[in-house]
Amino acid sequence: MSSLSNKLNSSLKSGNALQRLLLVNVGLFLIIRITFAVTSLFNVPVFSFHDVSSWIAIPSNTSQLLLRPWSVFTYMFYHWDFLHLLFNMLWLYWMGAIILEYLGAKKLFGIYIMGGLFGALAYVIAFNSFPIFANSVNVSFALGASASVLAITVAAATLLPDYPVSLMFIGNVALKWIAVVSVLLDVINISGDNAGGHIAHLGGALFGFIYIRSLRNGTNLTKWMEILSDRFSGKRGKMSVAYTRKKSDEDFALHKKAKQEQMDEILDKINKSGYGSLSQSEKDFLFQMSKEDQK
Repeated sequence: MSSLSNKLNSSLKSGNALQRLLLVNVGLFLIIRITFAVTSLFNVPVFSFHDVSSWIAIPSNTSQLLLRPWSVFTYMFYHWDFLHLLFNMLWLYWMGAIILEYLGAKKLFGIYIMGGLFGALAYVIAFNSFPIFANSVNVSFALGASASVLAITVAAATLLPDYPVSLMFIGNVALKWIAVVSVLLDVINISGDNAGGHIAHLGGALFGFIYIRSLRNGTNLTKWMEILSDRFSGKRGKMSVAYTRKKSDEDFALHKKAKQEQMDEILDKINKSGYGSLSQSEKDFLFQMSKEDQK
């Protein structure tokens, strides 16, 4: 366990945002399930599924939620069933790689967290609003990365709707249709046994769509998270000595606006004609912007 912990810690420090999200989800799953399995062998399990869920899954009851507010974050990294974890991590890996390539690490992390928070909000509001949930609101809880993953999926599809995805036995399918089918399946199953989960998924999907539309209009809804992330990690701007005239606020704003306009033009070109239609200079600019976002 000590060796596993050291390896996970090393990977967390050296990996990119996608690798870190995958490792946190998988690492938490392994710690919980291995501890449960080993202690169960001695017929003295230290906790049960409900014990763990009562601490890190998000409850639908608002009174319980006020007693453990951290659960709005922890639930989106917590899985108990292996298949639940497996499918979420596969989707996160595939769709997260697209966001990482085109928007960078900070925005990928921001979409994951905010998508999860939107999913939590939708889940709690629904269970405390609709009469169908009146008998289960005091005992229900949600867990898993599905809302965050669907937020990333819809964000990628909104950013690059015609991005080709190769599916076994089907061939290439535009990313927008994968997102549409995913959302429709959640809508269809919203009254099923896992109603809370599907409602949370839809909350995440809504944020993914809103985020990209807002980004195109020049508003980054996860900017505050990027600032907090930099401060928490201790990052500071590199000190440099220069003898040129310092840029004024107006010069800086104009420069930033020009870069954003160029980025918007490139993204529009990708939407219409695909990534292959970009010139080498446009690809270099996109790559540079992605690298700057990961600093």
